Amino acid sequence: MTVGAKAAGAVGAVVDGPCTDLEEIVQSDFPMWCKGISPITTRIYDLGGAINVPVSVGNTVVMPGDAVLADESGVVVLPPDEVAAEAQKAIEIQIRGKGREASVRDTGVKLGDLSGATAKVLAKLA
Repeated sequence: MTVGAKAAGAVGAVVDGPCTDLEEIVQSDFPMWCKGISPITTRIYDLGGAINVPVSVGNTVVMPGDAVLADESGVVVLPPDEVAAEAQKAIEIQIRGKGREASVRDTGVKLGDLSGATAKVLAKLA
């Protein structure tokens, strides 16, 4: 499936369930996000598949043309008209985060003190 998906132009896949044949996926250098690994394949059912059609993954509708961004923390799906604004928000958050990192590094202040998390935990413990 990964070889066929790559041949059709896919650059990665998100599966709403477990996937099989992990070794083949790794060997094909095809990024895959799934809910786990299964030793049981569905190839015997010959269900086929499709590309560039609406799908539902994890209760999220994914439309052809949507931007799908994924890393080890998860997957986000954005309609094309929201990508630029969300990218700008992400850049601003990263810039603020780098400022906090520098503040923590330069002053020795703990991140939990800076964010207020330490005070919240201590208040709950009291």
